[in-house]
Amino acid sequence: MYVNVHFDLNFHCRKSEVQPIAERLVELAEQSLSSPTDEKIWRIDDIQLKGIHLLFVKKMKLAKSYWSAPLASFVPIVNPQQIQDIFDEKNAFCGDYRKKCDKIWLVIVMDRFEASSFSLIPETTLEHLYTHRFDSAFLFFYDYTHSQKPPFLLQRA
Repeated sequence: MYVNVHFDLNFHCRKSEVQPIAERLVELAEQSLSSPTDEKIWRIDDIQLKGIHLLFVKKMKLAKSYWSAPLASFVPIVNPQQIQDIFDEKNAFCGDYRKKCDKIWLVIVMDRFEASSFSLIPETTLEHLYTHRFDSAFLFFYDYTHSQKPPFLLQRA
């Protein structure tokens, strides 16, 4: 059996969470054995584990070798909660920032040249109203100069 797991960009788990997460993934992989097809894809709603987007399972024939690209077409999606988590972390510093200047901005930079930052940003994430203490906040994609776009203004609730 060949199993591939696609984790969320900000996936973090405590040591105590490793075993239950692994058990759930093994359970789904084992359920794939009863599928009539050789391949089974479990999506986020089926997996029901925070931080895991996809589980791909391929049944293998014993004497057959299997070569595959690592599903390079999978691009994770950034959701509003991931952006809000960044705000929640950075809000703690706003008091200190305001001691030094009157206006404070937060620029969240996604470096498209780093695989860990390459993701899709749906319109719903860009249009979401966020809770933060900054005067302005932006989401900026560092990209190729010929296709560089201005930063997106993230709206405050």
